[in-house]
Amino acid sequence: AGVAIAAENWEVDSPVGEFSWGGAASTHCWVSPHDDLIVVTMEQVFPTNRETRRELRPIIYEAIERWRIAGEKLPGAEVSPPNGT
Repeated sequence: AGVAIAAENWEVDSPVGEFSWGGAASTHCWVSPHDDLIVVTMEQVFPTNRETRRELRPIIYEAIERWRIAGEKLPGAEVSPPNGT
């Protein structure tokens, strides 16, 4: 496993500048400076299982998009969506 940085939009839900890491026992993390987002999933599954990441990413990014469209706070969120995004 190594660190990946999105230099271009190589996945529909990976903005440029996003970086990620995947561990051998299925621990994953990704950081999106564009979205002010940090996600860490922790599993102990060997060999590595990418299904959690594949299933979780669209749910998270769809929620962010709905939040931006609505222009209001997410339930439990302390901040409103950034202006102009």
